[in-house]
Amino acid sequence: MDDKGGKNDASTRDRHPRVHNVQRMRTASRQRSPGRLVAFFSGLAALIFARACLIEIEKPLEPTTPDAGVGGSVSAGGSAGNGAAGNGATGGSTSGTSGNDAGDGASCPDGQKRCGGECVSNNDPRFGCSAEETCSDCRTNAVARCGGDAGKCVLDSCNPGFVDCNNDAQDGCEVQFGPEPSELPTLVGGDAGQDTFHRIPGPHDITVDGDRSDWVDSIALVRMNKPCMNCQVNNSPGGNLGVLVENPSTLPTSRNDLEAYFRFTWNADSLFILALVKDDQPLVTGTAPTIPNYVPSPAELQDGVELLIDGDFVLVNGYRSDTDRHLFIGAASDVYNANQKADEKNSSNIAISRTQTDSCYFVEIQIRSPYVRSNLPPLGAGVQLGFDIAVNDWDTERTVPVRAHQAFWREPGTLYAHDSTNFPKVELFTP
Repeated sequence: MDDKGGKNDASTRDRHPRVHNVQRMRTASRQRSPGRLVAFFSGLAALIFARACLIEIEKPLEPTTPDAGVGGSVSAGGSAGNGAAGNGATGGSTSGTSGNDAGDGASCPDGQKRCGGECVSNNDPRFGCSAEETCSDCRTNAVARCGGDAGKCVLDSCNPGFVDCNNDAQDGCEVQFGPEPSELPTLVGGDAGQDTFHRIPGPHDITVDGDRSDWVDSIALVRMNKPCMNCQVNNSPGGNLGVLVENPSTLPTSRNDLEAYFRFTWNADSLFILALVKDDQPLVTGTAPTIPNYVPSPAELQDGVELLIDGDFVLVNGYRSDTDRHLFIGAASDVYNANQKADEKNSSNIAISRTQTDSCYFVEIQIRSPYVRSNLPPLGAGVQLGFDIAVNDWDTERTVPVRAHQAFWREPGTLYAHDSTNFPKVELFTP
């Protein structure tokens, strides 16, 4: 059977050589398959790695110029807001201004400057006009425009209650004197029922320390803007010897030269007055002119406040020594009682606080009741007084300082220095 079987196998191989070869190859493949599999998978891994490298190399580069529509990123070094307009779909500014502070901060076009990461016009007061060192709004509490020195800010006016005290139009009107200026409320009364009284609100407790925060808005801010017409009788201001006013019938046309206000309140113990003054030449002190039979006090020879008070409300010709006061209060120092020719600088009846900025000064005054109402009841609602206030403006108009202007709240009468008949009438009241 073996021979026969062998024969049959040989015969079969002879008749089908292709079948035999295939079988032989399969046998050989089974014997060599582990090595070939390793080679196959190694080649496949190399092909995948090469393809990955090719994909990374072919990846497109990021654009170097930011598209305004995507906000001009900082990493891309955004230019000065002149990127191509985008559609804003990805959250960037459609104006091409996002990212303006990026990179090297390229300059703005002519006629513009950089403010807050954007290029803005040099002719826009909202951004300080042409001043390169600031982007502050010139219109702070003011009406302003561009066009001054080299196109810088120009103040046309301050908002009510605000003043430019540092002479710098770039920051507008930076100091608040008080609420919007107004007149004192009035009341018609008196024995004849025809007198007009200006009403002074109170009581308010004021600490005379230079801090104006306790002067609440209910205490009116009132202008002093009236000259005393014909008050230099026989070359004597108010009818008494004193330093002449160079321009007695006029006031400066510019508020930069002189702008003066006061505020007035009271409590049972004292009268409180706050003078607020803008002066282009503040705290000027003059020298005593030659006046026959009269030597001016230091308080009369400087910028400052002048007060007229009739404490018992007996308005007649001739001051009384215990109730009537004509006071000069210097903006820098000194207090002088002109009608009694007394230095009151160290008086226990008067407290003064003085402060100053570049071109403004503030004088806070406390006058105790006994000083103007000797042997009379304390101050309170219904008490009536004669009262006026002025500021004296000393300027260097010639080679030496002079008493250039005198600005009153109300005209006190031509003989105010010794006659209280025409003093304005005030009445203390509680709102």
